[in-house]
Amino acid sequence: MNIYNKHISKWLATFILILLCHFFINAQDLKFKHLGNDAGLSQVTVQSIFEDSQGFMWIGTQDGLNRYDGFHFKVFKNNPSDKKSISSNIINCIYEDEKGHIYIGTQSSGLSVYDRYTETFLNYIPNSTKNNTIFPAVKSIISLDKDHLIIGTEKGLVIFDKNQQSFKL
Repeated sequence: MNIYNKHISKWLATFILILLCHFFINAQDLKFKHLGNDAGLSQVTVQSIFEDSQGFMWIGTQDGLNRYDGFHFKVFKNNPSDKKSISSNIINCIYEDEKGHIYIGTQSSGLSVYDRYTETFLNYIPNSTKNNTIFPAVKSIISLDKDHLIIGTEKGLVIFDKNQQSFKL
């Protein structure tokens, strides 16, 4: 086979590959659905989005925590007269640990943990730390190990001990 035939063969193989890719890409019928207030979302300013291990989409907004099952929204909002409601309506971040516990970082009231069985929340609001620094705004949550979370706040990082249910600086 001469050099000319090798170039034609490579060009032809590349052309066929591109043609096949074009057909496969066009064969996919991608559809996007806009979800807003009319679909049940509590507010359209979204701070965070998270998919949990059960397939629910959790959407944190400036007016509540929204759980989407693919069809309907369930909205969780703070109720000052119910200590088992979420601690704040402004949701900054959402995290799920290896045991399936869902942690919600709020803007003004610390950390809330969702109980799947009762659909209620345990709220952890740090009230005093060294140098009287109070850090109600939880900006991010990641796992340190099976018993501790690293909590990012506007004042820096703190450790949340899941067993002791307490913050450590």
